[in-house]
Amino acid sequence: MQRKAYVFDLDSTLIQNRSFRYALEKIPSVLGMNEEADLFKKKFFEMYYNLVRRGTLHEAFEWDLLTRHTAEKLGATCPEDLFHRLMLEGLEKNLATVKNGAIELMSWIRESNNIAILLTNGYRKYQIPSLKKTQLIDYFDSILAADDLEKLKPSKSAFEQAVWQAKKFGANDIVYIGDHPYFDVYGALNAGLKVIFWITEYHMPKNYKVEDLAKEIIMYTKERYGIKLDLTKFHNRSIHVISSLKMILNLENLKRGIK
Repeated sequence: MQRKAYVFDLDSTLIQNRSFRYALEKIPSVLGMNEEADLFKKKFFEMYYNLVRRGTLHEAFEWDLLTRHTAEKLGATCPEDLFHRLMLEGLEKNLATVKNGAIELMSWIRESNNIAILLTNGYRKYQIPSLKKTQLIDYFDSILAADDLEKLKPSKSAFEQAVWQAKKFGANDIVYIGDHPYFDVYGALNAGLKVIFWITEYHMPKNYKVEDLAKEIIMYTKERYGIKLDLTKFHNRSIHVISSLKMILNLENLKRGIK
């Protein structure tokens, strides 16, 4: 039987991680910047968006780095690992939760002798604790984080590393599952992946042609990052829009004749 590799994004795909927001909101008070709390968050995200716009993604997803630079811009001194420490504090408060259907899908992948690969732009120091806290870590055959990738999503090379891992485990069929219009959906399309699941609440779950979703993906990327995309060559490709990971499991069961 041909093995499949299911390649997953993490945040907002498999888990809902509120420890990020917890850390970001607590930083100003820890630094004694209560009166500048809103300004701190604004400057933090401005820096993130600017780094993405410039294509310096390894820096964009290093939350401790952004925290230190934001604090410095506002005249404060910041410990090197403050964001990380506060994020771990948030995890201990159970602020990272597994999304509906994640455990069931991951269990099925393992039981059916298929492969699960994580492909995330987050660094291991942030993602591994989240995976351990949510008890998802043991379901993965391979984890590719920012530390492991020469270029981050949406670059072709990031997805090619995941494909290489899949083939190493004997899987040639690749299924990609992610939530982000730019990093995940555009990235997977641009990398030539044939089966793409987009988990989102903003569209009715069904199969779409890229042409039907292109305007939204283009506008989102332009407004958020100032990056202009051209999806014309992907217009006839398909994207499976889902609202829950359970829908993937239901589709797999239908293929096998299980109700």
